[in-house]
Amino acid sequence: MSHDTTALLDVREIAVDYRRGTVRKRALHALSLRIQPAQAVAIIGETGSGKTTLARAILGLVKLDRGSVQIGGEHVSRFSARQWLQFRRKGLVQYVFQDPLQSLDPELPVGESIAEPLHVQGKQSATERAAAVARYSQLLALDPSLLHRFPGELSGGQRQRVAIARALITEPRLLVLDEPVSALDAATRVQVLQLLARLRAAGTALLLISHDLGSVASMTDRTLVLYRGTVVEDDATRSVITRPRHAYTRLLVGSAPTLTGGSLSRERRNALRAELSALSDAPYDTEARRLEVE
Repeated sequence: MSHDTTALLDVREIAVDYRRGTVRKRALHALSLRIQPAQAVAIIGETGSGKTTLARAILGLVKLDRGSVQIGGEHVSRFSARQWLQFRRKGLVQYVFQDPLQSLDPELPVGESIAEPLHVQGKQSATERAAAVARYSQLLALDPSLLHRFPGELSGGQRQRVAIARALITEPRLLVLDEPVSALDAATRVQVLQLLARLRAAGTALLLISHDLGSVASMTDRTLVLYRGTVVEDDATRSVITRPRHAYTRLLVGSAPTLTGGSLSRERRNALRAELSALSDAPYDTEARRLEVE
């Protein structure tokens, strides 16, 4: 089957296995995903569903066991380590980690961390980089005094905003965000989501990874629901919310008060968990603890 040449991101039938000694566990099962320019897509699932593994597979941070990934027309799943390094320097795609400390140098002031992608590209002067840092810091409501501090001196929410500013500074065509607002207070969460909506309106494609459908529902076109590494639902976000087909999706939607106006009754929640257990070989309640990957 040929790739969709119009898609900015084209993921075809990828599978990822994790190995520990002689034990092998499949984290992603034949997953496909396509994102067009300026499209916003959500990947929803609880801990252990495979969300973070998918993001890392797209960016070449974990090895594929099968399938392929194409970004901007380039077959990145065939890249060597050197090719990946060169590709990342272009800034076409940026990834905001769930834990900002994974991407921020603890010994570098955060202002320099934000400017680092531009410095690596070597396309702008020091004055231009400083102006860009100031612009994106302001967009993320970062006080200028914070730019001289180190990541360890900032709160979790401040570090998250620094990581987003750092990702945006290259003006990527595709932005992959893993739980982008989970560490933010309510006011800042709204501000960041509004900024992402403006970026999307300006042409940036977004892949939003979250356990909470309610936090990203208002700004996404499409939603994929992951359960045990398998896509169990893939539809327009509105349809996923109003007409969820899979028991797991119904459980997620019903557990989001911002979407339903309330929460599932204990009886309904237990019924959905029993339905999920009947569809698989392990009880639903133990699944998140049994899996060791995100």
